[in-house]
Amino acid sequence: GVHGGEVVATGSVKDIMAQQRSLTGDYLSGRRAISIPQHRKEPDGRWLKVIGARQNNLKNIDVQIPVGLITAVTGVSGSGKSSLVNEIIYPALASRLNKAKVREGNVKEIQGIDYFDKVIAIDQSPIGRTPRSNPATYTGAFSHIRDLFAQTTDAKERGYKSGRFSFNVSGGRCEHCEGDGIIKIEMHFLPDMYVPCEVCGGKRYNKETLQVKYNGKNISDVLEMTVDEACDYLLTQADAITTVSRRLQSQSPFPGKTFLLPNGVPESFLKQPLPNASPKIIGFHGALYEWIDYDLLEEIAETFPDHILRLAGTVRDHNQLRKLLLKPNVEILPAFRFEQLPEIVNSFSIGIVPFKDDEVSRCADPLKIYEYLALGKSVVTTVPSAAEADVVITATRENFCQKISGLLSNMPSEEQCRSAAAEHTWEKRCRMLLKIC
Repeated sequence: GVHGGEVVATGSVKDIMAQQRSLTGDYLSGRRAISIPQHRKEPDGRWLKVIGARQNNLKNIDVQIPVGLITAVTGVSGSGKSSLVNEIIYPALASRLNKAKVREGNVKEIQGIDYFDKVIAIDQSPIGRTPRSNPATYTGAFSHIRDLFAQTTDAKERGYKSGRFSFNVSGGRCEHCEGDGIIKIEMHFLPDMYVPCEVCGGKRYNKETLQVKYNGKNISDVLEMTVDEACDYLLTQADAITTVSRRLQSQSPFPGKTFLLPNGVPESFLKQPLPNASPKIIGFHGALYEWIDYDLLEEIAETFPDHILRLAGTVRDHNQLRKLLLKPNVEILPAFRFEQLPEIVNSFSIGIVPFKDDEVSRCADPLKIYEYLALGKSVVTTVPSAAEADVVITATRENFCQKISGLLSNMPSEEQCRSAAAEHTWEKRCRMLLKIC
């Protein structure tokens, strides 16, 4: 594949076993093994009892399944595994626990249902609402990509909205294949065949929609990309970052996670700003928990509209962050790996620690400040005793923005920053941690 790899062994079973580089050969030969636990969890006396199962190939059998343990139902093909689990046990539990309207299987009695409060079936049915669904539509990322195409000049000139770029509704999709990109040919006694649509060529959209391009790619081209390709394509464009990445970060149903970002922060986020460049980056890294002063962050964004407020960390309060994202100069960095923290902090011109004044923040503030000092960055904080360094500016809630303004207009010299970083020793940090504890 595109990520490389090689075949390490070919031939008979003996050939595979003889190949030292083969993981499969290791287990076949006994060089590696999965040990069987000496002690297993025993049944606690609760059982789900199926009495008189007569579905399909089941011939009036009785089955006992222990409650509280993982149970696997095994057997040769046609032995009745699916009949027992999918046609007898699941329908019976779904009907009585979930109040589902399903047809129950042929069984005399099932005992022990009272031990459960619900039943969940995980099968191979499509997770989307339609067969046309894909991971991009299911996670919600595709909605933002469609919004991105709707903002292009070509789309605005033609009056296209984001719905034009959906393959689920009429308008922009190919009507011959109804947005599937393929045509099903029923073969009666043979498996159905699927061939590319002869009208759209498998692209799902009509030619008018495909004429709208964003940086040389149309919406069908984006759908054909792998996740890594989509990262490289979307995250190298400034407006794509704001419309896709930033929205995905703020609206993701998974706190602290960002779709399409498996490799951490893209390099475009990590450009080191020049010491006296404008706009400057006002940065904060760390866990954005409930003790963050979001009102102060909003005030900072409004007070310094010509500078960028860059936030990096685990997002918890989505409602507060949505308000912040309405500010044009606010950036939310996506999830990043711990080893990328120095790059993140180095992208800041100055750092801020806008925690509320409570017990938790008084413990967390000094540690965050020391992260900045370790990299020679000046920082504005609300805790006077947090650290002793020329580049640490203490402030109150009321004069926080004033202190930032003074720091931005009179940035510390590189020598001061290097000196502060040199004084940041592990011994000093440990003393501060002991003091906090």
